[in-house]
Amino acid sequence: FYKGTELVDMVECLAGIRAKQAHATEEVPPEDIYVNVQPLSGTPANLAVYDSFVEPGGTVMGLALDEGGHLSHGSEFNLTGKRYNIVSYSTDPHTGKLDYDQIRDLAHEHEPEMIIAGYTSFSWAPDWDKFSKIADEVGAVLLADIAHVAGMSIAGAYPSPIGKADVVMHTTHKTLAGPRGAVVLTTDKDKMDVLDEAIFPGAQGGPHPNKFAAMAVAFKIAQTESYQELQHQMVKNAKVLAEELKQRGLTLAYGGTDTHLLVINLKELEQDLDFKPMGEIASRILDEARIVTNKNTIPGDESAAEAHGLRLGTPWITQRGMKEPEMRKIADIVSDVLHGMKSFHCIGQTCPLSRGKIDLDLMLEARERVANLLEGFPPYPNREEKYPEYHPVEGAEIGEELEAAGVVDPAWPRAGLIEVKGHRPTAFLEQLTSRDVLDLENGKGKSAVLLDENGDVLDRVEVIKEEKEDQVSYLVITSPERKNRVISWFRGISDGYITFDKRDYMRKVEGPVKVYDLGNLEVKGENLAVHGPVDAESFFESLDGVEEISSGALTSVRVNGVDLTGYRSEVDPEDLFFWTKPDSLATLSEELELKGDGYRDYFGMPGPELFREKNSLIDLSRPYFVGQRDLEEELDSSEFPESVDQIFTYEAKEYDEAEKSTPLLDKHKELGAKVAPFVGWEMPFWYSTIQEEHEAVREAAGLFDVGHMAVFEVKGEEATHFLDCVCSNYIRWMKDKEAQYNYFLDPEGRVIDDAMVYRITEERYIIVANAVNEDKDWQWLNAVQSGEYVLDPDRPWVKPSKMPQLTDLKSKEAGERAMRDLALQGPNSMRILKELTSEEEAHELDKMNRNDLDFYDLNGAETMVARTGYTGEEIGYELLVHPGDAPRLWDDLLEKGEKHGIKPAGLGARDSTRIEAGLPLYGHELSGEDEILPTVAGFGAYVKFHKPFFIGRDRYKQKAKSFLHVDNKIIRFEVGEGARVIREDSPVFDERGKYLGYVTSCAKIGGGQVGMAYVKKGRRTEEGKKVLIVPSFAGEESTEIEIGPGGRMPASYEAEILSRFPEEEKGVPGMESNE
Repeated sequence: FYKGTELVDMVECLAGIRAKQAHATEEVPPEDIYVNVQPLSGTPANLAVYDSFVEPGGTVMGLALDEGGHLSHGSEFNLTGKRYNIVSYSTDPHTGKLDYDQIRDLAHEHEPEMIIAGYTSFSWAPDWDKFSKIADEVGAVLLADIAHVAGMSIAGAYPSPIGKADVVMHTTHKTLAGPRGAVVLTTDKDKMDVLDEAIFPGAQGGPHPNKFAAMAVAFKIAQTESYQELQHQMVKNAKVLAEELKQRGLTLAYGGTDTHLLVINLKELEQDLDFKPMGEIASRILDEARIVTNKNTIPGDESAAEAHGLRLGTPWITQRGMKEPEMRKIADIVSDVLHGMKSFHCIGQTCPLSRGKIDLDLMLEARERVANLLEGFPPYPNREEKYPEYHPVEGAEIGEELEAAGVVDPAWPRAGLIEVKGHRPTAFLEQLTSRDVLDLENGKGKSAVLLDENGDVLDRVEVIKEEKEDQVSYLVITSPERKNRVISWFRGISDGYITFDKRDYMRKVEGPVKVYDLGNLEVKGENLAVHGPVDAESFFESLDGVEEISSGALTSVRVNGVDLTGYRSEVDPEDLFFWTKPDSLATLSEELELKGDGYRDYFGMPGPELFREKNSLIDLSRPYFVGQRDLEEELDSSEFPESVDQIFTYEAKEYDEAEKSTPLLDKHKELGAKVAPFVGWEMPFWYSTIQEEHEAVREAAGLFDVGHMAVFEVKGEEATHFLDCVCSNYIRWMKDKEAQYNYFLDPEGRVIDDAMVYRITEERYIIVANAVNEDKDWQWLNAVQSGEYVLDPDRPWVKPSKMPQLTDLKSKEAGERAMRDLALQGPNSMRILKELTSEEEAHELDKMNRNDLDFYDLNGAETMVARTGYTGEEIGYELLVHPGDAPRLWDDLLEKGEKHGIKPAGLGARDSTRIEAGLPLYGHELSGEDEILPTVAGFGAYVKFHKPFFIGRDRYKQKAKSFLHVDNKIIRFEVGEGARVIREDSPVFDERGKYLGYVTSCAKIGGGQVGMAYVKKGRRTEEGKKVLIVPSFAGEESTEIEIGPGGRMPASYEAEILSRFPEEEKGVPGMESNE
């Protein structure tokens, strides 16, 4: 087609010729094979085959994706599944193999235009003769997709489809071991003509000629004896690996393999915990052990997110030279890791999230065994160079060089020096070390210990804070013997896969962090860690100026004419450490006479023993650190810090009439609103009708006065830590100008309230909470701040380390910082806001994502605009503004929004929109007489049990029991037209009249009603089921029905159970979770 490409054409032809030669069989010589080497990869090649032989909407048969098929064989997520009518066949659940009788029956029933055989992760080779016969019977084209097995097919280690399938497609970068690309082959010249045109110009433009030469080489190599031996060894290795894994108690999906791969069925893996591991977490933990595998769906899995298969293949390890003996070693390691893994789950928004942990010793042992295995099998045995990523860090060998030169005495006692930095290094070390590091200043340090998962001492350390260019990092000085173990401990816990709390595997130390070993590296080109704790007396005899080194602080001093950085232990001042430039060591080495006689290794000492010997190293009043609970369990009551005994209680105030009003009351009256008391506030319930205002929110925009809502400010360096203790969600995960949904729990795990937390900066947060709980929330936050109330019933001495400043932003004390809340909700909300902003700020509004916030000048009113709300709308905003500016902002929004369909909306529409969206309300779907938990309400994702501590965590966890097996749940239902108004507490029955629960909320929406109910969990309350609701029994504990003349059965109304949320696949509408 193109001129000036003659040599490229020749290379393409050579690749095609060699492909024919490689694929030729005794029955089919090369000259009978037609080939196209231009497809860019497997899926484009398959699409060209579809386009050649199947009309859009035509029927195609292929193996189901979750049973080992490929995306391009008709997955609903792939273009093929969207464009064609796909009929999937499956494996036999009893044999694990293909059921050709079933495939034949499906083919005769659906008469497909094409049948696809060949798979991604199904571990048994197909019978090409049977497939060919079935295709012939129904007049279908047979496509053999051998992308994954082409190398084995060419070598005779896998049955060849050449001459049996109408079309053969395979990639060139899998077992063929060539470049990224694909080829299409056929023995039918007419079919090849159609395929050629479908590939170019039908599916793609110019090819990638750079790969033609590589393909030609790959197909040449594929015809060699050594290549064929390699392919046969792949299959042998896979078979041996499969049998060895089965002998070690692991179950294989499909029962085994006769190809290059196998899939472990993790559903059958025995576990101590109640949750079967998924492939994702198993593959991650094996990856930590340096064995790369992949998750894979297996029969019965509903989606890739819930894949319970673990896929292993033998091509690469076979190419490294490994054979049957190594397969047994690999099986040992894989089995030990999988059997040693503890799997559990956390609650996600749409499904459980698989998690798992493994003991550090087992992980380190597995890594060592992998390393020993690899020593005999270098990746490139005939090359001197290593992998390109193994580039040495500059200065990495400097310590060894100095030692070899005699500058550093190898007998000197050394210290490990570790740097911890990254996203949350403060929280990480706060939860790993036995002392509070939150109050450390730049350059200051503290002595502490690290406890392991059993509460025993891992190491005695010094933790020093460094702040440079607004980045916080920490130096951790360890004992020389424990440095490597501490590094592995830190890295493993940061990654999230190492067991550190056997009482509660769900806990996760907050991170992630980066952990650097500075002991053998130049520290930013300036300093080198030389040695660690030394005998103080000999030190003072050797050096002048060392007395200037402060306790618990990095100190720059000049000693014997050499500039160095020194640090003296905060608890044991006789332990001293220093660093200096490498070239300065020669000057010091002439005069140093160091001894390490005073050094003590605490490794393995039981935590209680260390506490009794040196309790200054451990602070038990802190909420949580690793090993704390095991240590506390062994202590006497007299050894704990002083306890507090005040228990928080609150009695809700009863309001007979309104005592308060928002700054907008006059505006509501001017608009003719129905104003009535609501928890002591005079509030608008509706202006026209609830239905009209509800429709405005859904179709245009509704403006709500929510100035009765609680608005609190939490301020100070301690704000983040304080709120992380008080809130159920991850406060530390928040970024500046971000909002997050949260729960306040009391020490017994009961819901105090739900609230939105808005982070302005790391030192300033705003909380917006329910008006009904305003006084309770305020008293609770102040009770926690006082440090005088019990926060953990099992440990009444616990309190947050630091206390922030609290301000009620609706109080007089707030002054100019005072704020009141308005809510602008609905699809036209952004357009309306833009009417009040500058052009520059209007562009910023376009970029605002859900849960983002920023400050805007809205026509002269300084306003915090947050893209949040409780109506379920995708576009909606909370507007926090000074009360003095609220009336003008209200008027401006209604005026500018008139052309966009805005309507003022009252509390009635606010309630109906949140009910339609399935969002809970305190006292209805949360808390109340039955103490309904967020987990039951469908909001368990916002109670982060992988967070090590928040008030109420452990008691809530006990109440929730097994999150997959809760007894009750909140459902959303719909009742058709003509039913009586369904009130709160109306009983819910199944179709047979058995009591299931009661209605928590209901609202008239359109012609019918939508509501929520608290019911028994089970098949009778699943989505799509019908239930009966009896409004006349609302609130009745028991009811008598008069039987006799004139007696009437109470009316019941049929309701259909809806999905928990209107768009369940997107999570909770209007809200998002930090997972």
